[in-house]
Amino acid sequence: MNPVQRFFRRYIFSTIGILALFLVVNLLLILTVLTAGYMSGTDNGLSVREVSGHVTEQAGTWTADGTALALLREHDAWAMLLDERGAVVWEQGLPKELPRSYTSAQVASFSRWYLQDYPVKVWSWEDGALMVVGFAPGTLVKYYFSMELSSLMMFLMGAIAVFVFNLLLMVFLMLRNTRRVEKAMSPILRGIQDLSRGSYQPLDERGELAEINAGLNRAGDYLMQKDNTRA
Repeated sequence: MNPVQRFFRRYIFSTIGILALFLVVNLLLILTVLTAGYMSGTDNGLSVREVSGHVTEQAGTWTADGTALALLREHDAWAMLLDERGAVVWEQGLPKELPRSYTSAQVASFSRWYLQDYPVKVWSWEDGALMVVGFAPGTLVKYYFSMELSSLMMFLMGAIAVFVFNLLLMVFLMLRNTRRVEKAMSPILRGIQDLSRGSYQPLDERGELAEINAGLNRAGDYLMQKDNTRA
């Protein structure tokens, strides 16, 4: 393998390395952004089930122990317990503008979406009661998404296919461009090598590197004339 071929092989490998580094860095950045977004949430994984486990009935009165109250204060949340008829039997920090009784349709609606402007989480008890924990408006986003499995798989496969196609296209264009550069530069590099050996073949003064070829031809003519004069 001559020096020209070694030069362009190193160029190709370095370009592939840069491309791989670019992809890895972007994947790490995406993971970092997703992780930072997840960790910066104010909810911090408040468990409605845990709050529900610390609310008990004693002598017909529902009360919450210190653990439940501390969890709600820590996350700036409020809570209410609905019986099987939808009536509020216990509450803690419940906003005054919210109703104290709900129909089954209202329960189904806010369980999936919002209770007015308040994002809520729910936990169902075995006896039909429902624990509801709400947060300040704007702190959580609830979005219902439904898609058939076949459509989801088609979407995922399509996304993978597009990614692979774009990756292969980038590699193809890179190799094609490298080949064009090699084709244009190889005569120049060979001409420089010939000059170092005391011989020179004129280069074609056409194409994108015509000015460089012309300058190298002038240098070659000058050196050859100088050598002939010495001879």
